[in-house]
Amino acid sequence: MKYQKNHYYNYKELTEFIKYYSESFPDFMKYRSIGVTSEQRQIWMVSLSNFKSGPPEDKPGFLIDANMHASEISGTQVCIYTIHHILSEIKTNKEFQILLNQVCIQIIPRICPDAAEHYMQSDEEIRSSMEPWPLPVPVNQFCQQDMDGNNLILQMRKKDSAGVFKTSAKNKSLMVQRQQDDFDFASDDTEFYSLYPEGYFLDQDKKMKEFFRTNYSAQRGIDLNRQFPAGYRPEGEQMGAGPYNGFVPEARYMMEFVTSQPRIFGHLNLHTYGGLVLKSPAGFADDKVPEHDMMVLNQIKTKAAEVSGYYAVDTFKDFRYTERDVISGSLADWTFAHRGIYSSVIEIWDVWRAAGMTEVKDHVSRFFWPKEEDLVKIYAWAKKNFPTKYFYTEWKKFDHPQIGEVEIGGWKKSGIFRNPPEKLLETECEKVFKIAMTQVKITPVVKVKIKKVKKISKDSTLVTLVFQNSGYLPTHGSDQAVKSGAVKKPLIHIELEKNQKLIQGDKKFEVDHLMGRTRFLPWHTPLGFVARPNTHEIQLQWVVQGSGAVNIRADFQRGGVVSLKVKV
Repeated sequence: MKYQKNHYYNYKELTEFIKYYSESFPDFMKYRSIGVTSEQRQIWMVSLSNFKSGPPEDKPGFLIDANMHASEISGTQVCIYTIHHILSEIKTNKEFQILLNQVCIQIIPRICPDAAEHYMQSDEEIRSSMEPWPLPVPVNQFCQQDMDGNNLILQMRKKDSAGVFKTSAKNKSLMVQRQQDDFDFASDDTEFYSLYPEGYFLDQDKKMKEFFRTNYSAQRGIDLNRQFPAGYRPEGEQMGAGPYNGFVPEARYMMEFVTSQPRIFGHLNLHTYGGLVLKSPAGFADDKVPEHDMMVLNQIKTKAAEVSGYYAVDTFKDFRYTERDVISGSLADWTFAHRGIYSSVIEIWDVWRAAGMTEVKDHVSRFFWPKEEDLVKIYAWAKKNFPTKYFYTEWKKFDHPQIGEVEIGGWKKSGIFRNPPEKLLETECEKVFKIAMTQVKITPVVKVKIKKVKKISKDSTLVTLVFQNSGYLPTHGSDQAVKSGAVKKPLIHIELEKNQKLIQGDKKFEVDHLMGRTRFLPWHTPLGFVARPNTHEIQLQWVVQGSGAVNIRADFQRGGVVSLKVKV
């Protein structure tokens, strides 16, 4: 399947796209499955690299993953855009050629294909997994369902003097939150409402009860982004975490994959929505992070915001659902804390900004306590740019079999809030692609700077090599990687032919990691230079007796493997 811009791919289309591009660009793209879901869908992983320039497993790795939350499908589209954009230009774009010579970009476009497919087919929002949780089913569980047969799951409103919603005075179609001083005066014309997702109470009808036992989303409460070991807190402390970390297979597959790829230095974890660059970690304070790593994370965050126009946010301090509750057990926290990978979280798309509201002071409260005037502006913007049915359904009366007369309508959340509208999709993908490219480029870049072969006697040769890291990161990646034991020291290995003998030097030995340009942080400007030793370079020497080829393999961990053959 060829690339289609401004189109959301279902699982079948995603699979066809991956197969088509791997067949069309066999020298630059491979794919495999990292696991099979409970509904027998493969979780695809794509590798982008120039395979002729060396095995991808020997190169520094950068990971992009998406769609760990079912409804956040625009992350998948960023992955598709990235694959298409790089490969369609690989023959003419020198920058892409150089990057794929040096790096392997690993992409997991859809971590939770079962749940995403369910969402795309039904418009029903579930969090991450089709795995049943919690069990047993709570009494009077409310379940989402299309009740009026229009193939949409919207909202139901019912008049209720104790309700927490009311109609907007500025747009009678819109529901807004009732303020603390909205007193219930019997003579007041204001009508208050309770809001529900369109659906049914489980235990009040035997027939519906049996249907929902296998088909309702209220029992699919696992949040994959609370399922990872770093900072994991069980369900009683954090909703959606489940009974233990790795409870669902998608989480286990991600952990198994990442730990099997020791060269990954960077990670982009894609979500929606808000137009945000969230600096990791989320679950613990900056003073728990090695100081040098914190400087790098801050630079990554700042650059990502600069190239995309997204807001830069410190997750632990400024992105909490409540004042005291932090998000923990996330994938990005785990990849950094346990694997020492520099991870960023991107919240794609900001409907507030699209509707002209660019001043945001609180990035969380606008989701939980949206201002009435903001909702009115968003509605007006959407009305101007899209057919109303795309984003909103006017309220219509419905005789609900359990709770009596209600009205069904309201926002179609999938239309403009959760993901960008299709005609704006590619523009949003381009923003996140720019972020990805800035982060791929921080890779360590290890090359042989000097190679000298000097005859020192009739049958002996002095071999001198100088390895240099010209990249931004050191070859150990982060200080956290060293602290957590996720990297080892670089290993040098020399192999001789049978008629050769090593007179000076070792056949196999460890060396220190090569520093990158981050060694100059933070005080190194045109106004004030900081002297640093040449810790980004190392000179190695051997004296070899005999003639023939000498094979040298230098494994610089997250700087990749440099292999060369020297004739003596």
